[in-house]
Amino acid sequence: MHAVTFLPQGQMVQVPDGASLLQAAALANIATGSLCGGEGICGRCLMIVRQGEVVSESFNKLTRQQIQEGYVLGCLSYVKSDAVVEIPAEMLTKAPAAQNDEKRFRDFQSAASPVNLRFDPLVQKVYLELEKPTLANNVPDHQRLCTLIRKKLKVASTQTGLKVIKSLPRLLRENDFKVTATVGIRADIAEVMDVDPGNTARDN
Repeated sequence: MHAVTFLPQGQMVQVPDGASLLQAAALANIATGSLCGGEGICGRCLMIVRQGEVVSESFNKLTRQQIQEGYVLGCLSYVKSDAVVEIPAEMLTKAPAAQNDEKRFRDFQSAASPVNLRFDPLVQKVYLELEKPTLANNVPDHQRLCTLIRKKLKVASTQTGLKVIKSLPRLLRENDFKVTATVGIRADIAEVMDVDPGNTARDN
């Protein structure tokens, strides 16, 4: 786990390795103006990394000066150590927007079933024991992993980065196809952020 402190709020949260800064901000109850659901499209979750190691996937929405000043897109930037992050005032959700959001999702809230009113962490670890490939069952490792994650978490789809996909063949075979996936949940999509050997689901 890594400690992420947000400025100027002074809010600190603990997040798993590989969690995005946008996810960390949500855990800290800090609402940004992100409109695209964390897809890296709207550019409304700009943050400035003041301390710590944060790995970013994309700088398409940033100017050269912003990059030099440490700006990143929170939704596509992943925590790899304790960090201090500043959120510019213009990136924070203003009160009118919050009111609009409340109206927009009122129907969803009223229709929600009580069975869904439970604690669902934004990022979680899932221990997986995958079936080993055979001549009769020779689907790709990535597909095998994602199918089991969708079944366990009851989500409609999964997303996986190229780094994880490339590491799977050796990782699975060196660990008897028993691994733990770090998964971020967004709506009905599970994003596989990392895969560890063995069962680390209870590790903090």
